[in-house]
Amino acid sequence: DIALGVKIRCGLMALGNNMEAFELALASANASHSRIMCHISVRAPTRKILDRLRPGDIITHCFSGRGDGILDNNSAALLPETQLARSRGVVFDVGHGMGSFDWDTALKAFEHSFYPDTISTDLHRFNVERVVFDLPTTMSKFMLLGMDLKDIVEKTTIAPAKAIGRAPEIGTLQPRSCADIFVFSLVSGEFRFQDSHNKERIGEYRLLPE
Repeated sequence: DIALGVKIRCGLMALGNNMEAFELALASANASHSRIMCHISVRAPTRKILDRLRPGDIITHCFSGRGDGILDNNSAALLPETQLARSRGVVFDVGHGMGSFDWDTALKAFEHSFYPDTISTDLHRFNVERVVFDLPTTMSKFMLLGMDLKDIVEKTTIAPAKAIGRAPEIGTLQPRSCADIFVFSLVSGEFRFQDSHNKERIGEYRLLPE
């Protein structure tokens, strides 16, 4: 009644032990009847991981742009395993962070109508004062990329609540739900945004917390 699931980091930091560690994490998730969230980055065995994930499990840093992600490293096409995982109900999360969001990777995925299921910041002490800042900034970046504001709000409220098994207790404005309310204005102008690779783009809109 406390733990939401099991988190596993796969990539260079676990080289040589990635799949063994993943299988242990998956076994823990199975034993506790919970979900697994898998961080993927450089040198992650992403294809194998995608094949093993169950409905409701989560891939985070899906648009990292560092290779070994949801796109083929050579053709930039979506991996077949990516499509199959989504069709099984695997959740794909942004997890922006200091090194895990790339404009071009997101746009290439969008070309295949592959949009994130949940939009998150991966906010921590190294990015709270630069690059990420806060959730409204991350939401504004997805407006810049062409996503509809209504869709963005859904993917930062009810969609993540469902992903962690907490809907409709949180993530909605329904009567008797938790009163966790964010009031904002949509302002227009010229706004500079960066991805995790220090590439800058100019957006016309941003969300301003009230």
